[in-house]
Amino acid sequence: MDGSMRIAAMLYQSAYADQAHPVFTINGVVLNIWLHKQTQEKYVFDLAPAQGWLLDEGESALAWQLLRKLDVGDCAIVPLLVCTDDMDLNCSVISVEQCVTADAVIWQRFAWGFNNGTDTDLNWLSTPTSVSFEKAEFMHAVEEFQRLLDEL
Repeated sequence: MDGSMRIAAMLYQSAYADQAHPVFTINGVVLNIWLHKQTQEKYVFDLAPAQGWLLDEGESALAWQLLRKLDVGDCAIVPLLVCTDDMDLNCSVISVEQCVTADAVIWQRFAWGFNNGTDTDLNWLSTPTSVSFEKAEFMHAVEEFQRLLDEL
């Protein structure tokens, strides 16, 4: 699954929410559905975007800060999806190892769990191996996600 993909943000009505909420999409497919198709991990259907769903303000700020680490050479473990019951970084979390080049944001590998931004003690998923996004498009998707969240 190497290669450049399209990333965007949109409002989506999921089964676990009363109203539509912002989600990231990859090639037009909602992130948790896309990830399920790649990994066959059935529990990702029950997860919501970490950005916008975390109840603890400190955890929420950290999730946004890690996602926005976009200087060339930056690498971070970024929480992307969280449990809709607990809405924290201690329950079911899907994280990604995100690295940045001059013109791309690369999601190197996905894992169950989150360990304060480090890659220790994570359960790495076997696929996909990496997903690359054009940096400008990624930045636009993050800004659009924030805008949609602010309008709710």
